This record gives sequence, structure tokens and C-alpha cells, in this order.
Amino acid sequence: MLDLLLDQARIASTLQHASGALLPGRNGAYGHPETPVRNSAHWLLSFCLAHHASGEASFRANAERALAFLLACVDQVPGGVPVRHAPGKDVTNGVLGQAHVVEALFYAAVVLGRPEAWQAGIDLIQRHRFNPAWQGWDRVTPSGKYLTPDDTFNHQLYFAATIALFAMHEPSLRPDLDRFVAGLRTSLRIRDDGRIAHMLLESGGLARQAKRRLREPAHARALASKEANYHLYNMYAFALLASTGLPLHLEGRADWLRAVAFVDGAQVAKRLTTAMWADGLPSGTETAAADLAFFRQTFGDPASADLALAEAQLRFTAGPDGSFSLYSPDPVTQRARSYRYWRLLPVDQAVRGAAASFAGAAR
Repeated sequence: MLDLLLDQARIASTLQHASGALLPGRNGAYGHPETPVRNSAHWLLSFCLAHHASGEASFRANAERALAFLLACVDQVPGGVPVRHAPGKDVTNGVLGQAHVVEALFYAAVVLGRPEAWQAGIDLIQRHRFNPAWQGWDRVTPSGKYLTPDDTFNHQLYFAATIALFAMHEPSLRPDLDRFVAGLRTSLRIRDDGRIAHMLLESGGLARQAKRRLREPAHARALASKEANYHLYNMYAFALLASTGLPLHLEGRADWLRAVAFVDGAQVAKRLTTAMWADGLPSGTETAAADLAFFRQTFGDPASADLALAEAQLRFTAGPDGSFSLYSPDPVTQRARSYRYWRLLPVDQAVRGAAASFAGAAR
């Protein structure tokens, strides 16, 4: 798998703009036009780990250029960084678009030894306000105006996981992160069959409205399919959060055990087959085999992580020419999302393990 990822990073390096930006995509199957920010963040992480794993100076140069672009983007606005331009949608993609910038800045800081990347990650996190009524963070516009909370659970979960990369070494970030984890008692809603509910609910009118919509058969079927698609992505995000060393207190919860059991069920299994990949990659399934393997490495017996299946998905979805163009509705973004496969390799653990000493030196 390492050789595959290094090859992909080399291809991406030939497509990097002089500004350091990488090609924008269309947010996968959603088809929303994107700015270069999110894919540049993904490739920054990949370039950093490719450099750390191979020692190739060219990867460091690619990473430095991508970092310069992202630092400029963070510095340009007092609020969230623009990641998309889709009618009727916020330009930051809630807190998820910001999470990808945060995680890339973490890896850049540690691998490249850049304190300014560390501080930029902290600054971007602190631009977001925790909303205790929702047990999650409010969205923030590029100008710094607060919007309603991001009500997509996987967005909040992944934002928390990337905050934890910093917060385990930055005490000022812990209070809101601890509030999020404590809030999982109610914000993590798991269906009777084990699916993780896609939306956060506040008490009162919005909750009642959502429950009414769930009674509509067509909406309920569509939501069930989406939740099944996103289940492994949620479990991957839980694994990233847990792998930072943050206690999640999920053990023994009956509903959590249902969510874990759903991983082994038929609905997830069919999303891990060549036939499913060949028919396209619905949002949430783009790296399903890697997401599953990382979850196994973190919560189960690491020996049960099927790295061969993850590599098979990477090879298959890349297609015969390595461009990802046969099976993905957004091959540019699909290729950038290959960064998630790095989490399965020892180099990822090595970099995250070095963060404590870097953070101490950066203070």
C-alpha cells in the first residue's frame, strides 16, 4: 500500500499549482463546486507523510507549497475558510470543511517543524463556538458571523477528532472537546438496527419536525440508505478521536454495541464489494474498506484489520490508469481522499506520536 500511496503523491505533485494549491473537485457524489482548499489540505497531509516515510525532499517541497497556500487562506479571513460555492449551502461546508484544514495543519506542523502551522490550526479551531444546546459547534462564515450549529453528526464528530489532535497537547482546547464527548450521551443517536443517526436534534420544535419527516416512507428509506453509507465513515471518525488517547466512555453502552454489530452486518458488507465499487461511490463509501480497517485497528484486534481489502479498494477505484476516473463521480476529490489510507500505516502513528515533543518546543 505504501508504494501505491507514494505513486499517487508523485502524480499529484505534477498537478500542483505554483501557488501551492491542488485541483478543486466537486465534493464527491454531491457535485458541489469546491475551492482548492479541501483537496489541498488532503494532499498536504499526504505529502507530509510521503516525505516522512520516504525521505524524498521533493515531497517536503510539495508540502511546503501546499502549506503556504493554506496558511494564506486561513490568514485571509477572520472566520471559516471557504471550501465550496454551492447554491443554498454555506461556503464552509459546516464544520467538516474546516476539520480537513485543521488536520492538515497538524501534520504540517509536526512533520515540517512549522510552529506557524500549529498556531493557525489552533486559531481556526478557536474561531468556532461550542453550542451546548446542540452538543456541537456553530458554523461560522468567512467574515466571522456565527450561524446555526452544523446539524450533521459526522461533521461534528470529525471536527472533534481533528480538534483532539491538537487538544491532547493544548489544554486551552480541552474544555469544549470534553463537553462534546460528554454530550455523546444524547447527541449520539443509534437506530434500533445499529445505524448512527445522520442528524443532530435539538429539543423542541426541530426535533418534532424531524420525527414527522421520519414518518414519511420515502424520506425514511432515503435516510436509512444514507446512514448505512456513512456508518463506516462515522466509525472511522470515532477511531481517529479515540486514537488520540481521549477517553470516550462508549464501552458497555448497549446502543454503541449495536453500532459495532452493524459494522459486521449485511448492509455494510455489500458496500465492501467490487460490484458496489463498480456501480459508483455514494458519499460516505469512497474509502469504506480503509475506514473499516482503521476502526478495527483502533477498537478491535489490530490483526483483524483487513489491510488487503483496503488496498484492493484503493487499486480498484484508482482504475487501470490510476486516475480514479472510471468509478467516481468526482475523480479529483476521490484521488485526494486517498490520504485516509495513510492512517493504516505505521508512519501515521509515528507522526502523531511526535506531536507532544513538537508542541512542547513550539510553546
